[in-house]
Amino acid sequence: MALLQVNFVSQTLMRTVPIQVVLPVDKFSWDGARPEGPFPTLYLLHGIFGNYTDWVTGTRLQAWAQDRGLCVVMPSGENRFYVDNPESENYYGRFIGE
Repeated sequence: MALLQVNFVSQTLMRTVPIQVVLPVDKFSWDGARPEGPFPTLYLLHGIFGNYTDWVTGTRLQAWAQDRGLCVVMPSGENRFYVDNPESENYYGRFIGE
């Protein structure tokens, strides 16, 4: 398993947004063969007053995901409840949904 910290520019939010990803890299072989199809993926959203690192630091998520061969994506919601708010130009619902 690999734990990735990714900072990318979100076109929806118009700024850089951090996410963490648990990736089952042990599914790759040294001869370059890849597993067929995409990884099964679970998206986890943090709660109020939390952040995108909570699932990794407060749970046994990495071991759980490894046992199941899952990719887990944990985006930052910046405590905006993952809803769109056009008045402040925060489109977290669209960011998560699309």
